[in-house]
Amino acid sequence: MSEIFSVLPFSSPAVGNTYILLISPDQIPHVAIVHRMKYYSLANFGLISGEDFGPYLKALKRLKKGLIFLDLGELETSPENGFRKYDKAVAGGPTCLAPIKDFVHPESKAQFAFEFVPELYAAGKIIAASQLNFSDKIDDKGNFRMSVYSHSDIDQYIHSINEENARRKQDISPQG
Repeated sequence: MSEIFSVLPFSSPAVGNTYILLISPDQIPHVAIVHRMKYYSLANFGLISGEDFGPYLKALKRLKKGLIFLDLGELETSPENGFRKYDKAVAGGPTCLAPIKDFVHPESKAQFAFEFVPELYAAGKIIAASQLNFSDKIDDKGNFRMSVYSHSDIDQYIHSINEENARRKQDISPQG
């Protein structure tokens, strides 16, 4: 298992910094980037590239999603080009981690977030960690142990999200 160390309570992101955002990190986490207060994410429904982070943070807070922010400091390069290579996360294909690896640590061999985080620590890229709606998952030393999962788990999760979204569309369609 990999750990995230010295996780402090979240206050607010530094405007010029870049963060890896782990959403629901106690499950199969969704991994996104916040770069200079712009949000970048590869999801099953498509790509989000360079949108204001404020509305996303507000929605994540309202939904009480557990969040861990991994502060990478001030990065000059924008993630824009790396994210443009991808269309959406798909079962058996690129996941939300792919464009983040390309942007933050291209030499990474990690296939999962729980493998990627230790690589970032080893490379000295993570300067701090903070959490929101997640204090009950942080141990008494201030650390968080990431869950281990498989490609099959990710594929099943993507399929379940796609099925849920299809049901929602059917429920609101004029024919539904």
